[in-house]
Amino acid sequence: MIRKSYRIFTIIVILIAVIQVDKLYAQGVSKNTGLDDYLYNGKVYSYYPPNRVLGIQFLSKKAFSKATLWIKGAAYTDVNLNYDVLNQKLLLTYKTSIGAQQIIALSLAYVDSFEFEHRFYIVERNTNDDPIIFQYIKEGNSRIKIFWEKRLHLRSSASGSSEYEFSEPLRSIYLLHNQVFVLVSRRGQFKKVFPKREASLIIKYMKNHHWKLSKMTDAEFLSLLVYINQLRDE
Repeated sequence: MIRKSYRIFTIIVILIAVIQVDKLYAQGVSKNTGLDDYLYNGKVYSYYPPNRVLGIQFLSKKAFSKATLWIKGAAYTDVNLNYDVLNQKLLLTYKTSIGAQQIIALSLAYVDSFEFEHRFYIVERNTNDDPIIFQYIKEGNSRIKIFWEKRLHLRSSASGSSEYEFSEPLRSIYLLHNQVFVLVSRRGQFKKVFPKREASLIIKYMKNHHWKLSKMTDAEFLSLLVYINQLRDE
């Protein structure tokens, strides 16, 4: 009888513990989980569009990738990240203390930067003090910031029905000039940033390479920054 009562008591205790854990992760990751307070700090990710929606909300793919994350100056290596550019969420997946796979949208309050899928990103604050993520490319004294986004729009299919679709990744490109980042998402905008001669040379350089800002690779951006540095040094 005593053993039976003990088993029942043990089962009740376990059930209460499981319920408390479920509540914890339904509300977001607590500061008292025994995990690193800064790394495992965020809310459970819950944006899962219906299967009929075409495309994905992530920058490149659904699968998470090994990455390095810097929080308050400390580096966290081999973490599994993904980037939801539709909702501007940086996602972390990991196993909880009970062995369940968990995905959280990280709080960006203390995130400095991260290296993900061979790109480097920084977290800054806009005029409303909200965090904003930029890809960051630098070469010498020149810098480029890229803001990535996607949009969800309604499109009509050949059958006449309507369906939702995620756009391809869209980017806004900012170039550092006189200590200020200036929008240069079109080649013509270089005329507003540089003196007439330099702007004409930069535009000609891009035309000779058949580069369009909306399609340029990271390696091409680096080459462009090298050329801009050469013009500034002349």
